Amino acid sequence: MQKEDININLKEIIKAKMDELGGKIPFDEAKELIRPHFVYNIGNLTEKALEAKTRSIIRTLRDKKNTRIIFSNDECLYINVEKVTEIEELERIEKQLWRKLNGLKKSLKKIRNQKKELAGQLSLFESEAEIN
Repeated sequence: MQKEDININLKEIIKAKMDELGGKIPFDEAKELIRPHFVYNIGNLTEKALEAKTRSIIRTLRDKKNTRIIFSNDECLYINVEKVTEIEELERIEKQLWRKLNGLKKSLKKIRNQKKELAGQLSLFESEAEIN
């Protein structure tokens, strides 16, 4: 079984458990679902931790107004948008940010729709209670 297949299967396991728990899952419980399938190499683990820490530090670099100024391009090159001189780099970062923004907008729409549905259900249950 390839790594992608394992990840897809684990996603399904986590989603099923979330459904079982009413749409929520504590992080530690999700972690325990993955544990039996997790194979690691201590060398890779150290390297991955170092990479994660490096990305974390770079992502926190901000200007005086607390706006993020460092972004990565598709080649894992970090770029300071205040200092870069190639417009192509800025366009790539801008495109990347638009993709992320569009994804966030879709997620916000899903949340708003769910809130509306829940509000409608609550109104329905309240009016049924008033009738009885």
